Amino acid sequence: MNASIPSTKNTTTSGFSLFELLTFVAIIGIMASMVIPFFGNQDQIQQATAKRNAQSFCTLANSASAAGNNVTVGVISVEDAFKRLAKGITITRGSFKGSVFKLPNINEQEIKNASAFAKIENGELIYLPHSPAVLSL
Repeated sequence: MNASIPSTKNTTTSGFSLFELLTFVAIIGIMASMVIPFFGNQDQIQQATAKRNAQSFCTLANSASAAGNNVTVGVISVEDAFKRLAKGITITRGSFKGSVFKLPNINEQEIKNASAFAKIENGELIYLPHSPAVLSL
């Protein structure tokens, strides 16, 4: 009879294969290439956000003006007009009576940055896409 002889050969291996290691490095490289641009362009991102906010404020101000409420009456700066819009303006007459024109969820610093990209001219808020070179970020 053949008796079963235990094998002395170890069939289990530990560690990673070359393919697994290369796959892991490739995945890390792809993830890093997607994340690095976000850290390098913070100033450009904040400036683009300020421009977008200024454009939204000016559009909202023009809409409120068309509905019968001029946002710039009694304000001395663009920042004050933007603060007024951030809090909300209620239309008191006309077909939009009772409607609230508002740009919510904007903080003081965002209002300040956005105000650099607008001006008050002839009682209207005008968006300036190429205004300042440097923001106080």
